[in-house]
Amino acid sequence: MRAAVVAEVKTWKGTRFGHRQRVKNGEVDCAGLLAEVYERCEILPHIELPEYPKDWCHHATREIYKEMIEAVARESNQSLPGNMATFSFGAVEVAHVGIVIEWPIIIAAWPLSRKVVELDCDHTPAFIDRFYKFYDPFPRQLKLSG
Repeated sequence: MRAAVVAEVKTWKGTRFGHRQRVKNGEVDCAGLLAEVYERCEILPHIELPEYPKDWCHHATREIYKEMIEAVARESNQSLPGNMATFSFGAVEVAHVGIVIEWPIIIAAWPLSRKVVELDCDHTPAFIDRFYKFYDPFPRQLKLSG
C-alpha cells in the first residue's frame, strides 16, 4: 500500500498549483493532492475539502488542515513512505502538508513553485525548522498471536 501511494504521488509531479483544486495534470493544492492520492490508492474514501481562503493560515483562528488530517489519520512518530508530513506556517500548527517519499524527501503541491514538486525538507529554506508532525493514514495492521 505504501509503495502504491509513493508511485501515485510521483505521477502528480508537475501538476500546476491551484487553490482548492484536485485535478491531476490540471491544478491541485496540498490538501487536494493528499485527498486524491489516498483515494486513488484506496487508503481513504472521498474527502470533501472544506472552504478556506488562499491566505487562511496567516490569520486563521481554526486549524482547518489539522482538523481535516486528524479526521482521517493518526499521529505518528515515524517518517514512513506514504505518511503525511505536516508543517507550520503563519498562525496555525498545520499550514502545509506533503507525502513522504523517503524522509526528508516529500512530494507536495508547493505554491512557491506553482506546481507539485519533490522537496528535500532539510535543504529547502522554507521548510527548515517548520516540521510539525507525521500522520499515518494507513489501516492499522492487526498482530495475530499464535
